[in-house]
Amino acid sequence: DIKNPALRMTFALAIVIFIFRTLEAYFGYAPDGATKSLGMYVTYYIFPGEILFDAKTSMQLKATRKDIIQHFSRLFRAVIVNSLLYSFMSHFDYGILPLAKKVGTISIQSI
Repeated sequence: DIKNPALRMTFALAIVIFIFRTLEAYFGYAPDGATKSLGMYVTYYIFPGEILFDAKTSMQLKATRKDIIQHFSRLFRAVIVNSLLYSFMSHFDYGILPLAKKVGTISIQSI
């Protein structure tokens, strides 16, 4: 049971990615390169990151050193921004607006 709302929001991202990838597979919007072989199909749908394919050859595109540095710098900035946001929001119970009840509580009133 995960009580920390910041971790709950972080783990929810994996569920959102899973839902989008499932819908993509269900409606047949997979790139041509992903359907070349069963192994590539499974890799494309299991890997949480984005796999890019060449439009002409349908082969995977290799990331350049510049691409890797850009992606890691974006990831680092996102981690810093989210850490600051979660630290700030922790003082307000991770709520944007004030709530009458605490989040995660159930109140049953008799009729």
